[in-house]
Amino acid sequence: DALRAAQGALAAGRTGEAQAALEMAETRMLDRYVSLGQTGSPSDNPTVGQISRALQALAANDRATSMQWLQTALQSATAQGL
Repeated sequence: DALRAAQGALAAGRTGEAQAALEMAETRMLDRYVSLGQTGSPSDNPTVGQISRALQALAANDRATSMQWLQTALQSATAQGL
């Protein structure tokens, strides 16, 4: 839901709202079950990296690239059943 909200906000030019939604989506994707000894290991979920790239592009005022990464993240999340 957060990714779709980010997509709609970005398409409408509301970059602040898109950034907030992307950050929320990234946080939700980072919430995962790990064993006690694995808590310091970074997530290997590709969607997290795609959201991060979308945020980086948005920070650089590159809305087109941000939208491309956002759409990739949506496809990835959908493929994972999220």
